[in-house]
Formats: sequence, structure tokens, C-alpha cells
Amino acid sequence: MRQVYLDLVLVKMWKQVEPIPMNTLENTVLLAHEPDTPTDHRLVIFPIHQDDALSTARISQLFTTLRGANLTNDGEQLSKITFAIHSPDSTIVYYHVYKGFNNKKEQP
Repeated sequence: MRQVYLDLVLVKMWKQVEPIPMNTLENTVLLAHEPDTPTDHRLVIFPIHQDDALSTARISQLFTTLRGANLTNDGEQLSKITFAIHSPDSTIVYYHVYKGFNNKKEQP
């Protein structure tokens, strides 16, 4: 989690990154505001090591647990989780995973 936090704050220079311990998940999630997005939009970031298993059942369970903890993206509901997949060499990739289907935004 520390590696992801430092990446967001020091490398990406995000100003609002709040660690939230989740005892039921045995992990800490990060509630963060991405610069240049509406102020009420937040990312719920779940740090995970590249060797950890992740299945559709696990993702569904994460949505249920995080919604139960009243974490949201926009103040109303949790529609996506951002997985921060980190490796021992400090590489981090971020993937947005949506609950259900998500229509792709049309580009002008």
C-alpha cells in the first residue's frame, strides 16, 4: 500500500489521498481525488500485489464489502474500483473495474 500511496502523492502529485484501513479485507484502500476531475468524484483504489489471485468472485466480494463500508465514487454509489497492481521492481499499473456493464464514453 505504501508504494501505491507514494506513487500517487509524490510521482503523480495528487493532493487528496486518504488511506482507509479495511480490517475485513486485511488491506488498506485509498480514497483519492484525481486532479482535473469534478471535486465530488473519488477513486476507490485497492492496492494488490502482482502475485495475488484476483477472480470475478473476489471482485464481486470487494464491491460488496466496500459498498458496505459506504465508500463511493461520487457520493451516491460505488460504481468502480481502481486496482493498483504493484510489483517488487516498483512498477504500478492502474485498472478501473466497473460493477456490471459500463458504456464507453463517445469521443467527439
